[in-house]
Amino acid sequence: SVVITDAFAGAGFEVPRLTERSYKGFGSFFNTLGASYRNPLDVSLNFPHLDRIIKSLDILSTDDNVDSVVLEISVPFMKNLCWANASLLDEMVVELARYKERTPKPFIAIVVPAHAESDAIEARSKLVERGIPCLPGFQRGANALMKALSYWNRQT
Repeated sequence: SVVITDAFAGAGFEVPRLTERSYKGFGSFFNTLGASYRNPLDVSLNFPHLDRIIKSLDILSTDDNVDSVVLEISVPFMKNLCWANASLLDEMVVELARYKERTPKPFIAIVVPAHAESDAIEARSKLVERGIPCLPGFQRGANALMKALSYWNRQT
């Protein structure tokens, strides 16, 4: 969370507290064992539960303090989960594409490769095919999102 916050704050973003409505929403389902729903969220043990991830993203999309939503996908962590559900990545890509279609806020994915770059390339390819911008690191994601938002603001 510190690395994510530093990268986005360094690019000019604020990482705000969420609204009380959001905290109540998370409190109704979010497993806080080894995790936190303070901004930025640490989903940890919630990650294998795709419904919880999408519900979390939906809460962020309706939070008045949040202007953009960023999801980190750790490829080594994802690979470890795929032993239980081989289609987890494909299911996640489909659900993230649906989420992107219904959210009014900018949404990007950060695909962290660690030691699994070939798997990260596959994950990024699947996300891009579905129209989900994704970048390989927090700093690059923060900088790209700031440039896109700055450009958009100059156009309006």
